[in-house]
Amino acid sequence: MGVREFWIFTERNKIPDFSEEVGYLDTANFDMTEILANLDANALVQEHLELCDYKVCGYWDEQDKYYEELILPRSLIASLISSSIGVTDTKRFLQLKFVLLASSPVADTKPNNMNSLGTLTLIYDENLEFVDENWVIDINCLGVQARQA
Repeated sequence: MGVREFWIFTERNKIPDFSEEVGYLDTANFDMTEILANLDANALVQEHLELCDYKVCGYWDEQDKYYEELILPRSLIASLISSSIGVTDTKRFLQLKFVLLASSPVADTKPNNMNSLGTLTLIYDENLEFVDENWVIDINCLGVQARQA
């Protein structure tokens, strides 16, 4: 048998009640919703950005161009846009997706003009240990410094 995956997608800051909708899961043992409800996603993403020093190493863009390093602006703001719980036969994990925003360096009539640099998806296991990351960055966005190999 293959691995069965089950994803539960939540709206921003809303945790669904799984008691009726997910009858085949052991809801008494399913404490991931509580973890997700009490999670400080902003602290996790900020820690991740600081640990990677606002750099992405070994990035392939959508045109299969390789970049040795992308340097993101330190003024970057990460905002949670979705969270989900993944379940396989043996593992449970959390997936947090953030939009990455930076102030526009161009003078504008709008006082807080923010540009989207892309997204960052972070995956953690049920013990909140980091598992994986996925960056989708607009390398042509002002503020992103791209270094090709």
